[in-house]
Amino acid sequence: MLTVASVMTMGIEHRFNDLLDKEIRPALLRVFVMNEKLCDAFENNLSELFPLRMKMFYQLLREGEFDWQVAVEDLKKSVLELKQKIEAGGNIRLAENFAFASTVSIEIMESALEKAHIETPPRDQTDIFLKMTLEDFQNLILLEALPPLTRRNLIEITKTITLLDFAILLVFLSFEKILDVPQSKLEELSICLRDWAQLYGALAQELKLWKTEAIQQKTELGLSETDIIEAKRLAEAGIEDYLENVIKDKQSV
Repeated sequence: MLTVASVMTMGIEHRFNDLLDKEIRPALLRVFVMNEKLCDAFENNLSELFPLRMKMFYQLLREGEFDWQVAVEDLKKSVLELKQKIEAGGNIRLAENFAFASTVSIEIMESALEKAHIETPPRDQTDIFLKMTLEDFQNLILLEALPPLTRRNLIEITKTITLLDFAILLVFLSFEKILDVPQSKLEELSICLRDWAQLYGALAQELKLWKTEAIQQKTELGLSETDIIEAKRLAEAGIEDYLENVIKDKQSV
């Protein structure tokens, strides 16, 4: 469930340049050159992006022992540096939505880390990630003995994590001059970040993956306590919209 993992391992440290050059960069290039709105292009290419995220996750696991707490702190510093770089370039709204999306993601990541101890599984249990498709994942979730809404939320949050990961990664690649993203697409990307972060926060709250009590001030990402409260307010509004759509879908069946 952890997000920003791809950014942490690839966008910042560039550990997996081979996968980045041969598969991820071409996939992102195909997304933002499509003749449709960027958010729609991402969503229409989700089936291609999901296996790439699984490959990134696989390589991350194969790194061996990994200090997640240290990695999260390093990630916060890198996010702040990039936010300042985006602001310096005059893309204020993108900087704000990038910080918002990163803050929500990191908050949920830290909440998840508090709930579970992450260990690297044996290789024979990680090889499945190399070939897992979105359809495979959805079928696995549907086989679980869970309430229908929980299964649906798990599928939706995984889709949203994937979209958000690649949107954040695209910001890194653009401002580190690895991909030349047109200004018009950066403006659209800002909207994608905002909307997907809102939905991600909403679903994380619904699945009880995000602790909403004891809000701490997140000055390291350039956001105040008021900003975090607003993020959570948006998440609550997002889950209301999401559940309303679920009800409408059920009524139309």
